Amino acid sequence: MIKNASLATLLFMFIYNVSFQHIPKLSTARIALLVLLLTWWRPIYNEIKKLDKWVVFSILLINFCLAWAVIQYRFASGDSTQVSRLFHFQIYSIIGAIAFAVAYNHDHKEFLKGLSVVVFVQTIFIYYTFFSAEARSSLAALLVQGGNTSIENDLRAPGLSNSTGAVLSLIQSCGVASLLYLSLASKSTLKAICLTFCALIVAVSIVMVGRTGLYISMAAFFSYTVYMLFNQRRKILYFLATILSLYLLCYGPVQNEINNDSQIQAAVEWAFDIFLVGESASLEALQSMPVPPLTVDTFIGTGLVDDGYGGNASGHDSGYIQNYYSLGLPASVIFYIAVMILYSRFFLLNQKWILCPLIILMAVEYKEPFIMKYTLPFVMFTILMCLNFENKPRVRKIKKVSMLELRPRFIK
Repeated sequence: MIKNASLATLLFMFIYNVSFQHIPKLSTARIALLVLLLTWWRPIYNEIKKLDKWVVFSILLINFCLAWAVIQYRFASGDSTQVSRLFHFQIYSIIGAIAFAVAYNHDHKEFLKGLSVVVFVQTIFIYYTFFSAEARSSLAALLVQGGNTSIENDLRAPGLSNSTGAVLSLIQSCGVASLLYLSLASKSTLKAICLTFCALIVAVSIVMVGRTGLYISMAAFFSYTVYMLFNQRRKILYFLATILSLYLLCYGPVQNEINNDSQIQAAVEWAFDIFLVGESASLEALQSMPVPPLTVDTFIGTGLVDDGYGGNASGHDSGYIQNYYSLGLPASVIFYIAVMILYSRFFLLNQKWILCPLIILMAVEYKEPFIMKYTLPFVMFTILMCLNFENKPRVRKIKKVSMLELRPRFIK
């Protein structure tokens, strides 16, 4: 119990990576990783020594990109953002995944339970900070501002984190998927319904945070429902009956609250604009952003991510465009190939669903450089490392027996 609570605390510190104004360099993710490395340093070291040769090859490719970024920083751009991104990707997404896989004894269900608890706790903070202006003011005075809009003035809720928006919503959607997976794996119908309700509570909170995670959560619920209809009809019937009952009981009060509260109404309209208006403002903005033309400079890479004024040097939010503009076309292609190799080495042929997170990762990278924001690849790599370990064939040690022990007992 104490171990699980300690690991959940470290996981919260790691994935939300909170930075305080008085000590901005010492973020909670760094503290959590340091604690893990000091506590489990030997098994982590042994795990690193046993890495697959293709994993090592993909890490070498990423370090090639890192070396190229260092050269660009030193001799051309003077912008160290890309160097920092590639370095921290390896520390947080790869080393962090190994550390947490070891800490959870390579048990993917235990890790998902910890992730679910952590995300649900953050959900409570999201609801609280959405409705409490005092809480936002306290957070603004305590935490480093991470987004483009101040915590106090943003429509979206920050929870206990440095920023609102797509990154936080994406983390919360991982919790939704985790809770739904645990619901499917549960043998108890009551426990499965409780877990699904928890996932629904988390999904509703994402309306107050960001659209990216909301769309992923909706896709997760759709996949969950389809699977349940074909495989566990009794559970889904109980769940749908409960949802319908709650809807009939709560529709009136909830609808009145939304109509009377302009803040809730604005959040709902903003989150579901693609369904209410027929188009998404963020997608429209993304499509209107200019793509830097392929020139000698962009082919070899400019080394720029930050324009020096806190803006985007490439003029585009997409992770693919930002990496292409900064690293250059060949190096950016090498980086994404390395990520796919890293992922594929943990791919299990008997579990085709594992391809889905990779497709999601590559899809959301079009919107923002989420791979370089570490959390989604960290969660994916941790789960896959656990599954890979669980599905490895176990070789039993055979005791060596001498010829004298094999002789019949009556022979002396």
